[in-house]
Amino acid sequence: MYAIMRTLKLKSDTDITASDNHCQRISRDNHIDPGNIAPELTPYNWSMNSKSLHENYQEAVRDYDIHQPRKDSVKVVEFMMSLSPEYFDRANRKSGRNDPLIKEFLVATHEYLNRMPGVLILNMHLHVDEPNAAPHIHAHVVIVDKDKRGRTILNASRLLDGKKKMSELQDLYHTSIMRRIEGVQRGLPASITRRKHIPLKDIRKSLAKLTDMGVGPDQINRITTNLIAAVKSNAIKSEQDIERIITKEIENKPKWDRGKGFDIGFWFF
Repeated sequence: MYAIMRTLKLKSDTDITASDNHCQRISRDNHIDPGNIAPELTPYNWSMNSKSLHENYQEAVRDYDIHQPRKDSVKVVEFMMSLSPEYFDRANRKSGRNDPLIKEFLVATHEYLNRMPGVLILNMHLHVDEPNAAPHIHAHVVIVDKDKRGRTILNASRLLDGKKKMSELQDLYHTSIMRRIEGVQRGLPASITRRKHIPLKDIRKSLAKLTDMGVGPDQINRITTNLIAAVKSNAIKSEQDIERIITKEIENKPKWDRGKGFDIGFWFF
């Protein structure tokens, strides 16, 4: 059983809105697979507070007297945290955060965020309404520091920039989870597994290109399903792997014009 943690830097108001809409289920348009959300389970999700992410961010800037950030500063950092699906096999999603297994995971995650110096938690969201995914948490935080003048400033790079810093964050997350949940292993670093994280926004852009090319919704759904399965099984390690999956599906439909070529446009970080 593994502890899973990813981060996403949000710089613009558009980024913040899109992330908040997904986490608060305001819109499904920004989700790679909207059909993966079970509406009957959505009421059992949980949020730390009901304010918008914009409101929480502005309050933090005001309350902690954060100096006006540069235009290219990372305003908010989103953490996505979960455990291997087998941990939640005996969990009752309809109990939400009151389920003992989910509650223990939620508390351990909150402790992890509180252990990081200079991290201000804006909101946390527990999602249990995605049947094909393990229950998971999205946490929005701001990362602050002091500049040479003693002013409080945003400084996400202090914790996030560089492989060494990210590895240290993963180590801390594993340690925090282990304090409460037995049997959790520290996953191997990406430098060893060669696993790549694929931003969902890039997948959505590529799927949109298929729509523009006249590919039907049923076929796009099959391509999406195959891409998700490939990501989960660690079968994608390069852009060529993604192109192979899409091209294979396209070639199963001879009525489409295969001579147009595909500019898939995936980027990895």
